[in-house]
Amino acid sequence: MKKFLAISMLTIMAWSSSGCSDNKEYSKAVEIHFQVFYPENHPFFADGKLVKAAENFHKLNPDIKVIIDYLESNEAMALTDNDTKLLESDKPQDIVPFAINKLGLAEQNGWLRDMSSLVSLSGPGQMDINQTILEAGTINGKLLLLPYAVNPRVILYNKDIFDKARIPYPQEEWTWEQFRDISKKIKPSIGSGSVLPYEPLTFDVLMASTGKGILSPSGDTSVGYLDSPEAVRTIQWLNQYYQDNVDELHKLSPKSNSDALDGFVDYSTGMILNSAFSKFYSFEGTNKDKLGIASLPYFEAGKRANAIGFSTIGISQKSQHPQEAWAFIEYLTLTNNEDSIQFSDTILTSAKVAEAAGQTTDPSKSVALKEMDYVVKSSSEANQFFTQAWNKELTAQFQELLRTEDHNIPARLHELALALDKELNRLKTIDEQLE
Repeated sequence: MKKFLAISMLTIMAWSSSGCSDNKEYSKAVEIHFQVFYPENHPFFADGKLVKAAENFHKLNPDIKVIIDYLESNEAMALTDNDTKLLESDKPQDIVPFAINKLGLAEQNGWLRDMSSLVSLSGPGQMDINQTILEAGTINGKLLLLPYAVNPRVILYNKDIFDKARIPYPQEEWTWEQFRDISKKIKPSIGSGSVLPYEPLTFDVLMASTGKGILSPSGDTSVGYLDSPEAVRTIQWLNQYYQDNVDELHKLSPKSNSDALDGFVDYSTGMILNSAFSKFYSFEGTNKDKLGIASLPYFEAGKRANAIGFSTIGISQKSQHPQEAWAFIEYLTLTNNEDSIQFSDTILTSAKVAEAAGQTTDPSKSVALKEMDYVVKSSSEANQFFTQAWNKELTAQFQELLRTEDHNIPARLHELALALDKELNRLKTIDEQLE
């Protein structure tokens, strides 16, 4: 997840523009510092688009000069919490990418400025991001982070395999029960109809449809959530799904994300759960039309929900020029221009920029865009320590659920919830001692 956030963040930051929605006049010339948590020679900056964006903005707004601040190579390698360390400093940069799972921490320490009042400076109609998406960066009524890109989970499928099996392509509204049924129909001809990795991420995605997550909404505890009745039914369904894929030659064993990807690339798997903008070498060139993308299913007794990943950006509370900083953020994320549409590999949250980039009419990206209507925070977005907490011991404990009898699952999940909470609290305590 962190890797995705870094990559999509760098992509969006690289926008440049040929026009600005509103050329404002400022009282004096100022410099705005934009922090990048990678060295300048990082491959994502090889084309110089980020610097070019700053130059274009300066041409339109001569009184505002944007300085791009990079990390040295050793700093980028050594610091894992660059955003936190930066905002704790005496003079942080004006504009900083910031992890959404630290939103509560940012409010608690007063690190970020509430951008709500600055949004009004954009004028009517400029903020065209789905309200549900905006709420992900809002806490206690304060818009501390602007979500400018998202990473919806979808189902990727091989059209060629569906055609040969004479099975219709999945439609927008479909269920996990249908997914399982289709998988069973495809399996005899190719070896594996689909692969859902037996991992916490998959469990989190499935749980979203039940109306509950692995963690509480505040991200403070998993007791009452990871061991809830909804969680029990979800694990039971996942175990039954795995039973469908067992034959005499293969033992019942958890599959990883790598297992799923390998099978999908070599055409021995018909469907996988993955990121909306994943790319595969075997679906390029003459085979590019074989790759299909379908909306995320939901349980028949549940509802549509997508435990989504966000890329976000904010303004330091210590910034001396918040209005000018917001002007540059607006320029990068909310302005429809010729250059911004070149950076549409990620799913953009601005409706007009997404439309200008052709995402609303693209057969694949349009599916991902609709998923934003059903967004919920993933567990990794709710608690900054969640991904780290799933160590080898907890992972082994989770995967053992696959071989657990149904009547024992409630007790095993409760044990897992207690163990997860213990690890989350341990990591939190360590973090606090290092401050």
